[in-house]
Amino acid sequence: MIQGIAFQYYRNEALFCSNQTIYLGTTTKSGFVNTSDWVPLSALTQVFSGTVTFNNSNAWFYIDFDAPFEYTGGNLVIAYLNNHGANLNFEYSFYHHQSSNKTLVYHTDGGPINPATLSYSPATELLSHRNNMKLKICNASNITNTKADFSCPGQVTVTYDLTTSQPVDVTLYYSHNQCDWLVAQTVSGDLFNQTTGTGKTIIWYNYTDNVRFGKFYFKVEAPQPDPDCVMINGICWATCNVNMPGTFAANPENYGMFYQWGSNVGWSSTDPLTASDGINIWRDLSETGNVWLPEKDPCPAGWRVPTLTEIQKLLQTPIVTNLWTTENGINGLRFTELGTGNTLFFPSTGNRNNIDGTLSSAGSTCFYRSSTDNTACCAFILRYSMGNAHTASLYRNSGFSVRCVKE
Repeated sequence: MIQGIAFQYYRNEALFCSNQTIYLGTTTKSGFVNTSDWVPLSALTQVFSGTVTFNNSNAWFYIDFDAPFEYTGGNLVIAYLNNHGANLNFEYSFYHHQSSNKTLVYHTDGGPINPATLSYSPATELLSHRNNMKLKICNASNITNTKADFSCPGQVTVTYDLTTSQPVDVTLYYSHNQCDWLVAQTVSGDLFNQTTGTGKTIIWYNYTDNVRFGKFYFKVEAPQPDPDCVMINGICWATCNVNMPGTFAANPENYGMFYQWGSNVGWSSTDPLTASDGINIWRDLSETGNVWLPEKDPCPAGWRVPTLTEIQKLLQTPIVTNLWTTENGINGLRFTELGTGNTLFFPSTGNRNNIDGTLSSAGSTCFYRSSTDNTACCAFILRYSMGNAHTASLYRNSGFSVRCVKE
């Protein structure tokens, strides 16, 4: 989107110009063939109409468009109509550069120019130079509604629709040009913990924000969900198990590696027994203390091992259901939040024995770590066995899977 244009004005005095109009369009032309080679007005879009006072600072002077121009490719045509009604030597008031047959100029002493008739009138000049110009280009996506023109209404109501895979807090922005956006500070309405829906409203108390006059665009933005994160019952879960320390498995059905409580050393979930630190000898000693230290958390940066409370929220019925199922040939447990349909698959990885590290129960039982300890020997886990998903307290030095949550 092209939001405005700047000209490099060089005169020593300010230049007041009324009845100014700017048009933009695109063409396949690379230059003008002769003084009758106009681009017709029907191929152009009016983007500005009003009064301009060029300053005398020998600098770029910016004109903000009334409406943005959507550029979709091709050579750009800029038509500037000066119907001020006085001989201002307008076309010679700006810095320019040599560019053959790039500018057509038409002027008359016979009254205002009607641009619709120029295709029938030869240009006064076909110039070998072109004014220096800059365009202001911005991404104008996610515009919530059309421009609102108001004068001291005290408040403005903005309506929006939302599609999201998880509850989110939204933010209302306003802009006079779809380029420079400001946060609407004093607002109420559908702002927090919003889910998918239509016809949501936000009220902006613009007078309180010291905005009393103007023409504004609005947009409502929501944080984009992490593609590797699924929100269930207020907790954002990783879609895959931890593999090597600091990395996720390649897909949800991949077992990843096993971890002892409080440790960031990973153990293979298939035989032969290997360890992520290269010391392939099972260690039946457990970490001491009652806190899984952050520096020993095996989750990638920005993630951590879930607490017991977070695991319990995954088991909270009827908000969340769980179903033993098979995904791509792998047995496991699927959790689904009924309100949103958000779903997670936990493969049935089994475990490694706390004494000697032998594998057992793969394909029939789930064991997933929490960071919450219970006793000197044991810590809480998520477990599925014999048709029942529940929490349990098992040995710290057993090898269990880790499914991270977002920090």
